[in-house]
Amino acid sequence: MANKTKKTDISVIIPVHDLTEVTEKLFANAVQSVADQFIRPDKLIIVAASYIKKKIDAFDFGELKNMVTIIENKGDTDFSSQLNLGVSKVKTTWFTLLEYDDEFSKIWVKNVTEYKAIYTDVDMFLPIIVDVDETGAFLGLS
Repeated sequence: MANKTKKTDISVIIPVHDLTEVTEKLFANAVQSVADQFIRPDKLIIVAASYIKKKIDAFDFGELKNMVTIIENKGDTDFSSQLNLGVSKVKTTWFTLLEYDDEFSKIWVKNVTEYKAIYTDVDMFLPIIVDVDETGAFLGLS
């Protein structure tokens, strides 16, 4: 059974530097994968390049809107700069990265929540990533 209100002490950071007709759909899927979690993270941090912040501000985050923080990046928008800015704004103990063209499995936050409660000496958990092509066909694991 889903517990979407359990406190996790986890933030999700989605850095966004590009929103076109194609990538807006991918971004929407990424956000939806956060909404679909069996146990949701506490915060969703969107790091938006200045030139797309208005698009992000207008995005309908639906039932996630109260947990979303949008950070405008007025500096470099390369991947590491976007991520580092997001990390600098994290107020939870844990954070995870979700690229705007990726999606979480529905059990990602639930599993991390369980693992961090059991493995208290571990500082980082890495996911197994299912790589697919643009049609959703399996390419491999990484």
